[in-house]
Amino acid sequence: MQLEPKNSSKQGAVSELPDEVRSFVQVLPELLIDPSAGSPGRAENPYDVSLSLKLAFVLSLLAVFGEALGLYAVKVAIDEEIQANLEAQQAKREQDSKFNDLQDQITALQEQLKKFSQNGQGNSMTSRRHHTGPSAQSGYSYSGK
Repeated sequence: MQLEPKNSSKQGAVSELPDEVRSFVQVLPELLIDPSAGSPGRAENPYDVSLSLKLAFVLSLLAVFGEALGLYAVKVAIDEEIQANLEAQQAKREQDSKFNDLQDQITALQEQLKKFSQNGQGNSMTSRRHHTGPSAQSGYSYSGK
């Protein structure tokens, strides 16, 4: 359903509207040119703004504050990740150091066993015959390899 004015003139279309709407339509061009014309107190106080503008300003401040908190949370998470990586690297270095120490000890023990077996190689057969322990009776001995 479309409302079409009975006569094509602008004045005729306005006269068919209710009184409140007609008065608003007549004042509308003045409001578009000067928004303070609709309210008498606005011209006196240029700092008076609508409630929606005040709410938009407050909500914008809250959004900025929320973004700042979000950035701070990201910074804290990055710092924690870096700290965890540093601690993991330190633990790996300590583990590698302990492993190298154990490897050096094993190498040293192998060298001592090698020297011991080379020095006592000629005597090992005779000492086994005179030894009364279980390894001498069975004929098995540890060679260190």
